[in-house]
Amino acid sequence: MYRPHYKQYIRPDLVWRALAPGIVAVFLLFTACGQSTDSSPAVIVTNLTGQARIEIGANSEALTQGTRITRAGKVITEAGSSVDLLSPHHVGIRLLGNAEFDVGTLLEPDMRVSMEAGDILVRADRLSPGESLEVVTPTAVAAVRGTQFWGRVNPADQPGIFAVREGSVEITVRATNESVTVEAGRAVVIAPGGESIEERAAAEGELGAMEQIDEINLEP
Repeated sequence: MYRPHYKQYIRPDLVWRALAPGIVAVFLLFTACGQSTDSSPAVIVTNLTGQARIEIGANSEALTQGTRITRAGKVITEAGSSVDLLSPHHVGIRLLGNAEFDVGTLLEPDMRVSMEAGDILVRADRLSPGESLEVVTPTAVAAVRGTQFWGRVNPADQPGIFAVREGSVEITVRATNESVTVEAGRAVVIAPGGESIEERAAAEGELGAMEQIDEINLEP
């Protein structure tokens, strides 16, 4: 009895014509998803010296130049290291060694971040209407409306310091709710525990430290 071979009924050219639209559709779907991920808002590592990592929940990932941070997490720098972060809203932040920094809502126009330890330099001179930035430390909150400044968050038994290079920053002591607006060339010293705040001229070393702000890139 004659049994026709399956190849007589399956023509490769017809199979390809049937499958091609589906293959193309799947390819376009993956391409679109990739483009969406790449264009999603992100905090970008624009410069890195030494070692730094980000902790998101129980996960820890080493940072490299060009890393895109798309979720809130804690950035930690090693001793002698520094990392520059750029928000989608053209705010540049440099963290120096032994820093602990929570990204917070840096991805949103209403930016609120937390600095737990270390030195931070902020370049926020291109804020648009509706954008704002607050840096929260254990003893104070620095509210920014377009400025360049430096802050040092010390252990609880040492004073914290903010110094302003350009613009102004409103510093509010969390323990007493006392506020002071710090202008360019001025600084404030917050007593341990936030018991008091003292305004003075920025020291030469603080002004020198703020020269690094010129190195912070506001373009990805």
